[in-house]
Amino acid sequence: MYVLRDAAAVRAFLSAGVDAELKGLIDGQLEELAEYTDELGELAAFIVVQPGDAIAQIDDALGFGILSNRFDAVPFDDPGFVPSWDSLAEHTGWFELTYVLSDDGFGLVVYVPKAEALAPELLAMCSRYAAADAHREVKP
Repeated sequence: MYVLRDAAAVRAFLSAGVDAELKGLIDGQLEELAEYTDELGELAAFIVVQPGDAIAQIDDALGFGILSNRFDAVPFDDPGFVPSWDSLAEHTGWFELTYVLSDDGFGLVVYVPKAEALAPELLAMCSRYAAADAHREVKP
């Protein structure tokens, strides 16, 4: 897993020859964020999940469980589950989850590859909800 918390980390990651689609997605986010701040770390961090990453590792990087609602901890496989991300987009080889964490707009963007070696429950959750409305109101 890659956790990119500032512009220098993002530049180093992108210059390391990453997947072209992922590079395009991150570049797009950087363009959107550039109009709001000079320092990326003030507004966003990127987490790039890798095949083989354990759910516990992803949860540690996020600071909350990716497979549960971050406000009430209801898990994805529970009938009462309501997603707590702000958007979930599906791309050719990636899912992109965005969480806005504070009133000042700081957020996390999580990229999840569509890969066989990925935790199956994470892929199942992303697949199920990517087909639904990608933008949801977050209710604490």
